Amino acid sequence: MDTREIDALIAEKVMGWKLSKQQISIEGWADVWRNEDGEIMAYDREWKPTSEISDAWQVEEKIHSEAGPEIAAYIVALNEITFGDFYAGRALDNYGTLWRMVHASPLNRCLAALEAVGVEVQTLLRP
Repeated sequence: MDTREIDALIAEKVMGWKLSKQQISIEGWADVWRNEDGEIMAYDREWKPTSEISDAWQVEEKIHSEAGPEIAAYIVALNEITFGDFYAGRALDNYGTLWRMVHASPLNRCLAALEAVGVEVQTLLRP
């Protein structure tokens, strides 16, 4: 799965958005992401959470706003996805772990968010 497909999966599974068409001019249409109220949240061609850190932070804020078990699952998944099995299951209460997580890439943040909402990310990364 390429990063644009992962972006779409994040929009649907994490953000709760639906893709639709929006007329942007007399002759043109664009793919847009809409929330459950039908509001346009982002233009598909511009929203790239797997590569743009500001969009990845938006995904993280969505996970945080849910204020449920997804937050803990996200933190554990981000640690494991970013730094591999060496850090899996280790305590998340030290500065070293926090420092590593602050430097996670947008893609790693997005994969962790998908993992936190129940998507098996290992299957997404296979060619």
